Amino acid sequence: MDTATCNIIYLLIWFIVPAIPAVVLFKLVPPERTFVKGPFQGLRVDLTGSFAGYFLLVITSSVIIGRLVKFDEPNYEVWTITGKVLDEKGKPIRGQYDPSLVIYPPKTINCLGKFEAQIIGTREEGRIRMSDLYVQAHSYLQEELGNLSYVINQKPAEIGQWKMDYKNHVAELKTPLKVALDLTPPDPSALPASNTLATATNDH
Repeated sequence: MDTATCNIIYLLIWFIVPAIPAVVLFKLVPPERTFVKGPFQGLRVDLTGSFAGYFLLVITSSVIIGRLVKFDEPNYEVWTITGKVLDEKGKPIRGQYDPSLVIYPPKTINCLGKFEAQIIGTREEGRIRMSDLYVQAHSYLQEELGNLSYVINQKPAEIGQWKMDYKNHVAELKTPLKVALDLTPPDPSALPASNTLATATNDH
């Protein structure tokens, strides 16, 4: 039985069951002997007779019903990730190198090296699963920021280099990530044909 059907049954029980003793009160107790009077939720209540008993039973049983009724949790979570990315000398990577987070859609890192982006985690088998995070920039090595997936019942305060705030769904990079220049020499086979021919001519 799904959650919605169970909730409907609980609510029907909540409204119908208190009516039984209310009918009994109506048959056995004079109306003037049963009353409910006083403030309730900002309103002044002044009820007598069987309806007073019904009202009282509905209100007192609302605590129990509130514990029984459940709502389906969404199958995803939206997290905000924040942090800072610098070069190996501790300086922001210049905009001409297009530093960005490898997510969809890509998120550009600003001129101070700071970023803020939103990612989505899906709920699967008691876990929140998220994609791997990377930083890339032209002429720099791609660096991994890690993965923020976690077990729902555990919720560690830190995951890798991230500080986790589960209440607000915010993950903050504890220290700036430093990205190194890519010093790998270019592959000659990847050069345009004109450049390769020029290089061969110079060799002769």
